[in-house]
Amino acid sequence: MSNPTPLVSVVIPTFSRPQFLSRAINSALKGMDKKDIEVIVVPNGPDRSWQDTLTVFNNHPQIRIAPIEKAHANAARNHGLKLANGKYIRFLDDDDYLIVSGAIKQYQLLEDSQAECCSGLLLSADINGSVLGQISFPETDDFVCACLSVSGFTLPVGNVFLRSALHQTLWDEKIDRQQDNAWMMRLAGLKEWNWIHYNEPVGVWFQHSGHRTSTVRTATDNPRPIVQIVFDLYELLDRKNRLTAARRLAIANALWHYAHRFFPFSPAYWHHIAKEAKRISSASKPSHPMFSYPYLNHFDPLMLEWAMLPLRRTSHFLRKVRGLVFGFDYRRKL
Repeated sequence: MSNPTPLVSVVIPTFSRPQFLSRAINSALKGMDKKDIEVIVVPNGPDRSWQDTLTVFNNHPQIRIAPIEKAHANAARNHGLKLANGKYIRFLDDDDYLIVSGAIKQYQLLEDSQAECCSGLLLSADINGSVLGQISFPETDDFVCACLSVSGFTLPVGNVFLRSALHQTLWDEKIDRQQDNAWMMRLAGLKEWNWIHYNEPVGVWFQHSGHRTSTVRTATDNPRPIVQIVFDLYELLDRKNRLTAARRLAIANALWHYAHRFFPFSPAYWHHIAKEAKRISSASKPSHPMFSYPYLNHFDPLMLEWAMLPLRRTSHFLRKVRGLVFGFDYRRKL
């Protein structure tokens, strides 16, 4: 019989990816004492392909299968969160997997330190099994700044939380893209976190050509909801007197990240967002290396954005044509 109060609950939402699901489950179970682990698998939506995959886990005392009808990963995560009994909780996408030795040491570090959140490093791998390298991690001790960085920090596979510290904070079920970024910014606004970093790989972000909510397709995706969440976080921190110069800069740079990336597709809107970023922190600018070139860093970044607009539109068109002819590369760097 499973322990009603395990050390760790691992919540795995799954939808239409049965070929990866067993690997994720086994990575969560391996190396853990039976009394210390529960895995909550939450199939979501009408797809039933998970049923055959999970047959081997039928009656497994550490695994709970809790399907829901709503086809939304955040709804599945929230359902799993409500069912979880563990002292700690982590969310693991069905196509990613844990590095067993690192994950176990991560739990031990949390126990020893009495911290509320521990983040480990991640590796990236492709469908051929090739390890693409270590994913970038923010160089900051400030949880808020880390949540706003363009890095692997927000990917669920790397983070473990003291469940009671979440205060029943839920994932936003209105968000369809970049759900992990939205979740971490929600946590950043919740409180000042006792956060520690484990400087070893604890999991693998597995890249493939199938659908995943963390992928942003520049020409077709609409990042405006996540931009609004950045503004909401800024206003919340301001009301609570939690803004610092570093946090202002991190918020403004996050806005610049989206403004620069999507500028060719809606320049008037992103001009406005960039102006807001400069208002929040005058030191902010896009992270692209071009904006730090010695002979360009004295120019207004917005002026450069407008100057580059025709060239970037042409470049995007040529990349699209090349992708249609030769195929698009699903792999990306963080």
